[in-house]
Amino acid sequence: MESLPLFPLGSVLLPGVRLPLRVFEPRHLALTAHLERSDDPVFGVVAIRRGREVGAGMPDLYEVGCAARMTALVRHEGHLLLEAVAERRFRIESVHEERAPYLVADVTWADGEQDTAPDDLAWAAREGFQDLLDVVGGRVAGLPEDPSLLAASILDGLGLPLPEQQAVLEAGDAVERLRAIRRLCRREAALAESLGIRSASVTPSARLNQN
Repeated sequence: MESLPLFPLGSVLLPGVRLPLRVFEPRHLALTAHLERSDDPVFGVVAIRRGREVGAGMPDLYEVGCAARMTALVRHEGHLLLEAVAERRFRIESVHEERAPYLVADVTWADGEQDTAPDDLAWAAREGFQDLLDVVGGRVAGLPEDPSLLAASILDGLGLPLPEQQAVLEAGDAVERLRAIRRLCRREAALAESLGIRSASVTPSARLNQN
């Protein structure tokens, strides 16, 4: 097992995504100072099942998260802007409050991680999302080619509850995540069609359309 400093969030982070974080809470400022000193500035991002991102107390965390590598740090008056890129998934084995001013987790890394997927699977995921957009009247300017970013972008556009987003993260590597995304698109399209839902709000997040 390895130890990772933890940055709990109220959202799910998938591999490949660029993550901007506004840092101002004392324990996260301490975590950022640790990353600045480190030769390997990697930390764990994990979604909060119950609780808050800031404030005292231990939030109830999901067991599977995603490691992120700090790529830039910009200082502003009153806060820091940390930029990172998500890398690989991990499973939390235990969380410690006493090891540092921030949360630290003992983790095991996910097995069989791969960031490529067959072209036909990526095409099917895009088609599934487009079918949903056709039903609800949404529009999309473009989707990433990278399989990990493609899954994250579509998932962001679906606007699903946090537990369902977490289930996609836990589904497996890029191939399994795209398969899960394709199933969700089909489900949402069938539901929207049966209910007569039309909305232009189902679009992928622009922040994910990056290389």
